[in-house]
Amino acid sequence: MVHEEVAAAFFGQPGFKVNAGLLGGTLLPNGLRVAGSSFLDVLHDVGNGTICIFDIKTGIGGLGSRQINQYWDAAKDAFKGYAQRIYILEVRP
Repeated sequence: MVHEEVAAAFFGQPGFKVNAGLLGGTLLPNGLRVAGSSFLDVLHDVGNGTICIFDIKTGIGGLGSRQINQYWDAAKDAFKGYAQRIYILEVRP
């Protein structure tokens, strides 16, 4: 439920992608899931070389270092030559 509410709040907003997939340096269309891709709840391209990835957590599990590294590598590849800063944030409602 929380994920759907967040997606609805940001969908179509400039610079935001919800339910975004990253695969081999390519940003996939919203909602497309492909084996081996990183699936992001919310990705925000601030527009000044800053990329923010928001991972919404509703259970007891948190954002682990393996997942952080996977998100960081995917964003770095997708925004090569553009991203100067990549922030990965765990968000709890």
